[in-house]
Amino acid sequence: MRPGGARPAALIQRLRHLFSLGGSRFRRLLVATFFNGASMVGEMLLFGLAVYDLSGSTVWVGLSLALYFGPNFFVGAVAGTIADSFDRARVLRIMEAALGINLLLIGVLFAFEVAGLAVVLCLTLVSGAFRAAYNPARSSYAFDLSGAGRIVSALGTLNIAVRLGQLVGALVAGWIAAEAGIGAAYMTLAGAQALALLAFGRQRVASPVPAGAGRPSMRAGLVEFFRELGANRPLLILFVVTAAVEVFAFSFLTVLPDLAVDRLGLDAAGLGLLHAARSIGGIIGGIVMAMAGPSRRLGVVWLAMIAAFGLEVMALGLAPNLPIAFVVTVTIAFCAVASDVLTQSMMQLAVPDALRGRAMGAWQVAIGFSPIGHLQMGLLAGAIGTAGALLLNGAALVLVAIGAGAASRRLREM
Repeated sequence: MRPGGARPAALIQRLRHLFSLGGSRFRRLLVATFFNGASMVGEMLLFGLAVYDLSGSTVWVGLSLALYFGPNFFVGAVAGTIADSFDRARVLRIMEAALGINLLLIGVLFAFEVAGLAVVLCLTLVSGAFRAAYNPARSSYAFDLSGAGRIVSALGTLNIAVRLGQLVGALVAGWIAAEAGIGAAYMTLAGAQALALLAFGRQRVASPVPAGAGRPSMRAGLVEFFRELGANRPLLILFVVTAAVEVFAFSFLTVLPDLAVDRLGLDAAGLGLLHAARSIGGIIGGIVMAMAGPSRRLGVVWLAMIAAFGLEVMALGLAPNLPIAFVVTVTIAFCAVASDVLTQSMMQLAVPDALRGRAMGAWQVAIGFSPIGHLQMGLLAGAIGTAGALLLNGAALVLVAIGAGAASRRLREM
């Protein structure tokens, strides 16, 4: 056998090892994450398309995304405190059930043709709140199962499951919406949430609160969270830069329906292809992060990913056709996943174990700044066009990376 012949087998063996980092509970978390990811990206596709159809305005799409991501800012700190105070597996099961019920309700309203713009926006806000409460518990639960030495690989593997789910969810939701209507597509996503709930079973994890210590009040937990955020300089730097990335980077999602429908002449299925491109890029990013494992100078790699993210956002604004837009979107998603995995890993490693849930709450609060980006992207696109808005936001993101790297030596050395 040629020397290189063993490489594919070694890669497969390595991936098998990654998917069993935390035993059967980690595999159950991966399955649940797959279905949750499918419902999440499918929901984003559907409410973006529904709001655009109901309003005919990219500004309203930006508002809907702002409502969807806005709860991160207000719920993140509370969600992190809950993740540090209660059984994380149980918190995840409750959130899966709540999301499924909400998606089913939206689907029924569309099926009976009573879902107006105000209803869609309100229920989108509810979904955003549930997802904001879900994420800190999931990331800190992954740490529980994998340990500090394998957290980068664990979160990378978790992102593979998320993106595989998003790939399926984007394609299925787009196809069902085109063939059977938005109501049927929403109800399908509710079914995906039911499967995520079933995947968890009745697994439990040891309480994050040490035995005999007593559970702190919510107020005391929040006070401790904000005190840690102010005193822990690495955590604060990660928080501030992540917030800036949310404003200038992920806001490209606001103009994706306009890019697909008006500039590229696509329908719902075509928009689903662009969301599928995000999933493919995310899968590649998750594999790279999972295979890389622990490394030094994570901060430098993170800042490089942010700068690359900005350059690709600019490239998306110049994409002339679907094939190029597809490839650029794949690359954008790669950079996004790499930066997310590194951020979540470094944040949890920067705090004591008792505060890991709240560290993920800080990440969630930083994500809560994204509505500012979605609103400004919608307004900017309405004023100067989709291409100009993407170019300006991408350039701003590159400047954020350069400025953060120049301003913080400690970040570069993390």
